[in-house]
Amino acid sequence: AGAVVVSLIYLAAQIRTQNAESRIAGNHAILEGFRNSIADLADPNFAELSHRCLEDVGSLSGQELMQVFAAYQRTLRVWEEAYLLHLDGRLDEELWTGMERQYTSLLAHAGIRHVWELRKDYYSKKFREYVIQLPKSEYRLRADSA
Repeated sequence: AGAVVVSLIYLAAQIRTQNAESRIAGNHAILEGFRNSIADLADPNFAELSHRCLEDVGSLSGQELMQVFAAYQRTLRVWEEAYLLHLDGRLDEELWTGMERQYTSLLAHAGIRHVWELRKDYYSKKFREYVIQLPKSEYRLRADSA
């Protein structure tokens, strides 16, 4: 009986350790996706395109719109995944808070907003409801811009 109790305690400790490792790996994976989606904006070619999109989405060519849709949908998918992990309690609160602030700001970008409005039905109902209730913000590139 004592051996069974010791085995159960050992098994519980192993499961707890495995859950912690799984959480760390999950957080790392979602943060990597977050960093990669933000890094798209730093690419000189895409940065120029994104800035033009910010000024006037209608001025983009068909090919440019395809690039914009692909990049911004990737960003939105990472956000959706992070949100669903957050809902399940599998994303650290502090990490989620920073991501949420950045994504809320990005959603104010005319290009991302355009993609969201045309493709929001492609995302989960929970995520759509979450995005709809977010406070509106302004996308700013300079600290002194209003």
